[in-house]
Amino acid sequence: MGSPRLALVGAFVIGTGVRLSGLPAGEVIGIDIPGGPGGRFVVRMRVREDLHPLVRTDSEAAILSDGLLGSAFIQLRVGSDAAPLIADGGALTGGDAVEIA
Repeated sequence: MGSPRLALVGAFVIGTGVRLSGLPAGEVIGIDIPGGPGGRFVVRMRVREDLHPLVRTDSEAAILSDGLLGSAFIQLRVGSDAAPLIADGGALTGGDAVEIA
């Protein structure tokens, strides 16, 4: 699959892992910085071609971490059969990251 876009804020970098229902599914390939304080970061990611049929327009994404001290990753939720496949460069709904300091 190409590069879906995801609007999220979080503590991750280019190369951060993307998982689909817990499976390694790809990586973050770009992060676009917003033009102002009210904007949102846009995360571009690459998803494995064999998992493409599971990523639909109603799929959702969340930034999670591997435990309290673990690294961040993006978790994608499988979409429904009724929703169309997400197109290359399409946008997914994402939640804001929860930060623990």
